[in-house]
Amino acid sequence: MRHTLAALLLGALACFAYLMALCLGWLPFSLSRLFVATVLGVTLSYSTVPIFIEYAVALSSSSGASEVMVGALMSGAVNGVTGVFLLAFFIPGLGTSWMNWGLCLTTAAAVPMVLRTKLPDDVKARPLTDVKLA
Repeated sequence: MRHTLAALLLGALACFAYLMALCLGWLPFSLSRLFVATVLGVTLSYSTVPIFIEYAVALSSSSGASEVMVGALMSGAVNGVTGVFLLAFFIPGLGTSWMNWGLCLTTAAAVPMVLRTKLPDDVKARPLTDVKLA
């Protein structure tokens, strides 16, 4: 699961870096390139959310944490970060150039954090048990 998350995040990072290069004039601008980079980057980024929640539940199951609590905490964190992002537009004189750097830096910061985690052995066997029960 962590390798899938890392691959999706690296794909999103590549799209966001390409988007930043287009917006900053490092590459020739084209509206179609802008649309493709934006749609693909956001799609890859948002596709990680359910996998992140499932991975966090699997990580926390060895400590006895409830799936409901993990899901609520992660959903609240995503909404909180989104709220801060949207409220930043109300800061006078901030502009919008920080958005490209923010997308790239936050996506890049998530990759090593995901790769540093490791599921316990008893949790890895859980999906096999789920398949046998079905």
